[in-house]
Amino acid sequence: MTNPLWPDTANHAASILERCLGNEPAHCQAACPLHIDNRQMIALIGEGRFDDALAVVEEKLPFPKVLGRICTRPCEPACKRQEVEEAVAIRDLKRFVADRRKLPAVLPVPGPERRERIAIVGGGPAGIMAARELRLMGYSVTVFETGDALGGAVRRYIPRYRLPREVIEEEFNRILELGVQVRFHTRLGRDVSLTALRNDFQAVLLAMGAHASVKLNIPGEALPGVYTALDLLGRVNSDRPVAIDRAIGRTVAVIGGGDAAIDAARTAPRLGASDVHVFYRRSRDEMSASPQELRDAELEGIRFHYLVAPKVIHGGAIHGDGTTGVRSLECLRMSLGSPDDSGRRRPNPIPGSEFQVPVDSVVVAIGQTVEKDYWPEGLEATPWGTVHVDPVTLRTNFPNVFAAGDVVRGADTVVDALATGRHAALSMDCQLRGQPLEAIPRESARWDSGLDMDPGNVAPEPRQRVPPLPAEYRIEGGGEVDAGFSEEAARMEAGRCLSCECRKCVEHCGYLARHGESPADLVMTLARILDDPDDEARRIPYACNLCRLCAQVCPEGLDIGAMVLSAREQLVATGAGPLRAHRPVTNHQRWSTSRLFTLSRAPRGHGTCEYVFFPGCGLPGYSPRLVSGAYEYLRAHLPDTGIVLDCCGTPTRTLGDRAGFERIRQRMAGALRRSGTHRVIVACPNCQYTIGTYMPELEVTSLYRFMTRFGPPVPSAIQGAMQGAIRPNAVFSVHDSCVARHDTHLHDSVRELIRAMGYRIEEMPNAREHARCCGIGGMAGYADPQRLTRAIRDRAFETPHDIVTYCAGCRSTLASSGKPTVHILDLFFNPSRLANKSKFREGPLSTWVNRGKTKVHLWRGERG
Repeated sequence: MTNPLWPDTANHAASILERCLGNEPAHCQAACPLHIDNRQMIALIGEGRFDDALAVVEEKLPFPKVLGRICTRPCEPACKRQEVEEAVAIRDLKRFVADRRKLPAVLPVPGPERRERIAIVGGGPAGIMAARELRLMGYSVTVFETGDALGGAVRRYIPRYRLPREVIEEEFNRILELGVQVRFHTRLGRDVSLTALRNDFQAVLLAMGAHASVKLNIPGEALPGVYTALDLLGRVNSDRPVAIDRAIGRTVAVIGGGDAAIDAARTAPRLGASDVHVFYRRSRDEMSASPQELRDAELEGIRFHYLVAPKVIHGGAIHGDGTTGVRSLECLRMSLGSPDDSGRRRPNPIPGSEFQVPVDSVVVAIGQTVEKDYWPEGLEATPWGTVHVDPVTLRTNFPNVFAAGDVVRGADTVVDALATGRHAALSMDCQLRGQPLEAIPRESARWDSGLDMDPGNVAPEPRQRVPPLPAEYRIEGGGEVDAGFSEEAARMEAGRCLSCECRKCVEHCGYLARHGESPADLVMTLARILDDPDDEARRIPYACNLCRLCAQVCPEGLDIGAMVLSAREQLVATGAGPLRAHRPVTNHQRWSTSRLFTLSRAPRGHGTCEYVFFPGCGLPGYSPRLVSGAYEYLRAHLPDTGIVLDCCGTPTRTLGDRAGFERIRQRMAGALRRSGTHRVIVACPNCQYTIGTYMPELEVTSLYRFMTRFGPPVPSAIQGAMQGAIRPNAVFSVHDSCVARHDTHLHDSVRELIRAMGYRIEEMPNAREHARCCGIGGMAGYADPQRLTRAIRDRAFETPHDIVTYCAGCRSTLASSGKPTVHILDLFFNPSRLANKSKFREGPLSTWVNRGKTKVHLWRGERG
């Protein structure tokens, strides 16, 4: 379909599509490096549709069992629920749906085979993800892995009590079923060179990880009994714990605050240690380890010492045979200063605070870096020792060599490694297709959600916990320590999700709710209608009240009504609008602007005017008495005030008839010019908006502004009627006209006048700038009469009190529901109406009779 939208409509539509938050992802999805749609996943879990929830996860994450156990939960700090109590347990819910899978996973089918061959060095998370993505694109992929199994650091260092080997094999080995070739026991620089790979393959990805430990560089670090966390964990995970050169001892000190430190600390008791201490130079708040892992470590008896840094590892004879080893760890207490480059507060040593702790072993876990013994000649490095790449393409200084994962970023999380692996695959595909990547793909980029969520009114609900195993069983059992959620717990936890989404306009507008999940859906609907405007579809743009409440509640201020009005104008210009149902409106406009009902005159004895009173067409149709009374009131204070009876053309304008409205505007402007003034006093908020917007040369002021300035009118001629009608302390609610929602002065003036008459006001739940339309705005009722009826009743009975309004059209509409509704001018010029509620509703014929009476009375100078 070609773009059928005219420029005005297209501009509105483009702004909505670009800025509308209705389709904005939740904060948790934005924070996830893989951008998993957690909101949808959790909603499906809540409905008991677990397989569908897993399918949502696997759209972005092909290894849900692995990540469901070891992901560092970057999504959860972004969860808005934590502003109430705690974040939703998103990772645990992913694991729940992954573990419930009953049937074997259905593998995707690779695309058409391509002739290019790709080599991937490293079988860890980044390499496996890239291999999978590239194979699905149809490439022939070969992975070169140093070890004897896939998984990289995940398999080598993460303890089995957190991640069983069979889970790794089940999910990572699926790339073999896709047709990815793997060469085990093949190390770059020893068994194969980068030069050879570049010659044999069209593209190469370096994803070797970061397997070198950062040293403390303190005395005693070379003593027997000092281990790195990677060495300790790697030996235990290799099924060769006997390779540890001596018993780890009863008391173990672990230096560091990351996940590797916690894994090492929790592994030590499983090797026989009975007293394990973790020393960290900052506070608990600065630790990078997962809060859940910290809680689990504490449950297992691990003790933490904060604001402490190692200074010396002391050794000596530990056996009678003279064998030396670790005897104690000398530490220094620290204080926190200003933030460093990492954003965390810098630890500063406290002079003279040294102390010693007797220990049998020390495990160093302060960081990881890239190994240098395989570094290919000519490959450019960063100052931090990682591979230098273009941040957009992930390409190195060699044209066909890319890099991803920890070898680029340094030691990082598994989920980040997977994300960069996918990014690399997309970039390599683009280059091989001759379409170099110019920007980071959205699915691989980091971005924030624009959602404006306020969970202030959400009731607290405790987070579900996975029941912990007893500490002794956790250590001695040897198996996985967390069993995961039960179905009941998972569904209860899913119920805590706030389903973060922006539906503010849809929640406030029955029209939008009826025509899509978001304004973007309405844009597409209007595009189809304008391309092929069949009779029924044309009702959709005409069913909007044009009340602009959508723009008021929208965080971006997007005005759906402006787009709808532009669409109406396009329909009219192409002969497809207005609707046949609008004939009463077009007939009304023809009669309203005819000589039969229009009048323009200066006050008697005056050739020109200082002001012109323009009551509009609704007020004369409701009550000639109110028009005459208001005009007499103005003449008493502003003697040089003339009067013009006419229609401002709002109905024609809102139908989208630009040409028709221009004719009305020109004729009305001429009548006002002939009166000799540019100052117009209006009683109708629609007239105030239309004249003020489309006749900027005129100075438009509301009648009620003058009434608050001069004081409420209480003429002696109606004193008796007033006394009989006023009920002291009676309560009214004010219905504000939607077209005047931003006119604070008008809102205040009306309320001041009502209170001046001795009445009390109880505001409607949706008042002033948040006022809801009475239902007839935008002529919507002609296109959707059923919704009109509901809208009128919803607004009229939003309050238990009688209603006062300052729009004659709103008064008539609300009164049609049976709700006692008066015009504010009734309080002053026809107060007896308040005592006779049976006369609140009038027939359509009476409006024309009243308009005729209004003209005659004003022409004769009589009171209506």
